[in-house]
Parts: sequence; structure tokens; C-alpha cells
Amino acid sequence: MRTHSTFRQSIQDSQGFQYRFAAIRAGVESNVHSNHTTWERLALLKIREKSWLHMEVDFQKSIPNVKFPSGIYDLTGGIYFRGDLSRRSIHYCPLPSKSTDPISWRRIRVDRALVDIGVSVYEHNLIAILTYSPHPTIARKNIIEIVLLELSTGKPHPMAKKPVLFIGETSASKPAILLEVVGEYLVLVMTRESRELNAPSTLRVYEWITGTLNMDIQRPNSPYHNFIFLSPTVILLPNTQLNTLDVWEIPTGAKPPPTEPFLCLALPSLSYRSTIFHFSCRCEPNLTPSGKPYSEAPFHPDPEDAIIVLTAQVDFGAYALFVHRSALLRVCTTHQPEDEAGVSHYLPSMFTIGRIPAERVRAWDDWGPSITHVFNTSLLSLHWVTTTDGQRAIVNHVVDEDGENEEGQHSQLLDFNPSTVKRVVQAQADGSGGFDSHEVVFYTTVTIPGIESPITSQLPYVGVDIPFQDSWLNRFKGFLLYEEGLLVLLGGNDELEEQIEVLHVGVSFGLEEMTLSLGGDIPLS
Repeated sequence: MRTHSTFRQSIQDSQGFQYRFAAIRAGVESNVHSNHTTWERLALLKIREKSWLHMEVDFQKSIPNVKFPSGIYDLTGGIYFRGDLSRRSIHYCPLPSKSTDPISWRRIRVDRALVDIGVSVYEHNLIAILTYSPHPTIARKNIIEIVLLELSTGKPHPMAKKPVLFIGETSASKPAILLEVVGEYLVLVMTRESRELNAPSTLRVYEWITGTLNMDIQRPNSPYHNFIFLSPTVILLPNTQLNTLDVWEIPTGAKPPPTEPFLCLALPSLSYRSTIFHFSCRCEPNLTPSGKPYSEAPFHPDPEDAIIVLTAQVDFGAYALFVHRSALLRVCTTHQPEDEAGVSHYLPSMFTIGRIPAERVRAWDDWGPSITHVFNTSLLSLHWVTTTDGQRAIVNHVVDEDGENEEGQHSQLLDFNPSTVKRVVQAQADGSGGFDSHEVVFYTTVTIPGIESPITSQLPYVGVDIPFQDSWLNRFKGFLLYEEGLLVLLGGNDELEEQIEVLHVGVSFGLEEMTLSLGGDIPLS
């Protein structure tokens, strides 16, 4: 009996080691709230990685046709969100993990117009809905509020002491505001209104559970349009006025709120008379500092290693920059000078007139080329922002003005995981087969109209073509990427109708069937 017990323990230890090693190589973190065994996690992970590496779709399923002309949309936590023409409802569709899973749209209604949503599916079962409504006594004024709801029920979130947060008033018919929720913080950025060209950008941080306003920062001439979390307490905001990435720290404990960012990362220098008129950025999945209690999945992409995509629109051109969240955070937290109190900050008097202290700025050549990859977006179609997940991203290549060539639509899945790059390079060198169609890119130099000098990139990636179906021709709008697969957006019978196809990548059958299919070991390196 002791021998049997020892043997069983050695097998379990071996499986645990294999799974931990495989999880590190795949860039995933284990979900402690899942009931899957170590063997099940390991088997699922191996098939998942093999399927993504070769773009093997295990099932395709259609989402019922919808008419959602609203620009509000998101794809996070395995759920696709869309607004509608009324701007009074958010429609959402949980995406299938198995071919037998039913697909249906659900709806959350509010009694005022929608502006944006922030979602924390796995961490808090929360949807924060930004709304505006007419002021009851002042003409041409609207009240801006955030409604905090439980996603699964549509009812006020039980953790929120103030289910409705008053944000302020605006004269704009549709204010430009973006929000995100990570951990205990809800962050929003309010940008320039169309009739107030000199209006400031406002950065606010709330503790959404208590409703406490933690930070309230204003910057003249609306430099901020978008932002991402680098850590649960560090925010990055692209600055259109200074052509930098501004890094702000959320104060914790008794620390006072900052008045300036603690670091600016310079972006590639602009040509004479060129300006940046818009930035957008995205990093999926978002950070979940308190875990994922509302997920049953065995693992998820590690948000700390997720790829960030930053798109910049210049007067004469545009580019997309890819960088790992962890790499950017290392740049921001390494060798930063502090004052006697241990606080990193700018000198406000110098910053406000544009003379940023040199020790608070990192030049592009000092931080950027070695950890980023930059694409000329005149050769790509990046209309949709939800095109990254984990360390993977989708790009649609454009060859001519119509976005088509003799070979039809050409889209690629890019994998920035260094372990994937190493594996494919080794396989191609060994001539083991199966990787002839994989493109490995280590180093590029691109010229962007409006940028002073060619941009060199050294972040490697593996690219593989995404199969394109003939039935999508003349209707194709774009690919969206999520943890378990792709969404194909197709035009319907009229301009407002949208057809969506789910291409699931990975495992769509039970573990009993998986045992028969798995066969021998599938190495991850």
C-alpha cells in the first residue's frame, strides 16, 4: 500500500511540475476557483496551445443576427457587448466554450442615455455604465453618472455603497468619456468637447465600492483620450500634446494624490509641423488583483504579460505599437529617482510650461526599440480595438485602396510569446515540418509619414495566416480576438444589421473524449 501511495504521489508531483512549467511557457495563470484537476489543466493547456499555434478551429457557430448601430462595444471575459440605437440598453452575449453551448443575447436596460461601459466580469461580476441625462432645471446641460450593476442580474451591485456615482455636468450632447475597472478602482478620462476646443482632459479615480473620489487631475488642451492599467495602482495615458506616454500612480494609504505624472516615456519624434491628433490603447485581459471568483475556467492568459497595442494617428500617417505590459512596467519602475520622502514626481512649475526635467523623461531610443514592435498602419486595417488577448493579436493586411488583392483578404494572428518564437525557430531549423507557413519576425525598420526618422523594432513575433472563407467575401468587416477564439464580423442585409460567426480555437469536447484525442505528449518547447 505504501508503494502504491508513493507511486501515485510521484505521478501527481510530476503532473504538477509539468503543468507549472507548461503554464509559464504558455503565459497563463492558474485559476484557483476552478475545479479542474492538474491533469485536466495540463491536457487542456497542451491542446489549446497547439490549436492556437496552427490556427485549428474546432467548431464554428453563428450568433443570431442583430441590429446594433451604436458605437459602444466591448469583448472581455468571454462576453461580447454591444449598444443599440436607443442608447438605453446594453446587449451582451456569453460566447460558447463547447459546440453544444446555447447562444443568446441578453439585455440590461437603463433609464438614461449610454456613453460607455466598464466591465469586470471575472473579478467582480460588475458592469459600470456611464450615462448622461438632461439637467432637470438648466437647459442644454446634461448630468453625467455611473451606474454600478451586477452583470449577472442587472441589479445594483451588492458591494457598491453608492450604486449611482455622480460625475458632473456637461454641455455636450454626447460627452467623450472612457472608463475601466480594475480591483477597487474605477478610472475615467473625460476628453475635449467638440464646442470647447480649449477644454481640459480630466483624469478621475474612484474607489467604486465606497464611492470615494481618490484622484481628480485636469490637463489643458485635452491631451488625454485613452488609458490602460500597467498595474493595479499605475495608469498609463498617451499624451497627444507632448507625444509621450504619461505614467500616473494611484495613491495608497495616507499618500496625497499626485499633481504630475511620475514619468514620461517619449514616443518616436514627429516631423516638422506634424502633430498627433489621436491615440488609442488596449490591453486584454485586464488585471484582476483579487482573483477571478466568477470564472470556472482552469486558467486564463496572465494579464501581467499581456500585449498592449497603442495606435497613433499623425497628420500624415499612423502607426501601431505593440509592447508587453510587464516590459513597459519594468521601464517605469526601474531606476526612477525619488525625493527625500521617497516620492517620485515632476516639478509642476517646469512641467506646465513644457520644460520637463530631463531625469523624468525616457527618450524613445532608450526604452522603445528593444521591447516594442511598430507597424505602419497604412498597410493594416485596425478599425476594431478588441484585437488582442494575452500575448496574441490580429492584424488585417491591406494591399490596395479597396483592402483587397488578387488573393483576397489577408489576416494574420501574431504571437508575441517568446516561448512560441523559440519553439517555431527550433522546429524550422530542425525541419520537423508543420511550420513552413509560420513567419518569424525579429527585427524591422519602418518609415511612417509624419515621423521624423525610421522606427526600428526588436520585439519578435510569430505570424500565421487566418483561414478566410469564401462565404465572407464582400461582407467581411473584421476579426475580433478573445481568449478562446475569434469573432468574425460580417455585414447583413442592410447597413445596421451585423452577422457574427464564432470560430472557437482549442477544445470543444469533454475530458473523456479528450483522453482519446490527446494521444502522446504535445511538447510546448
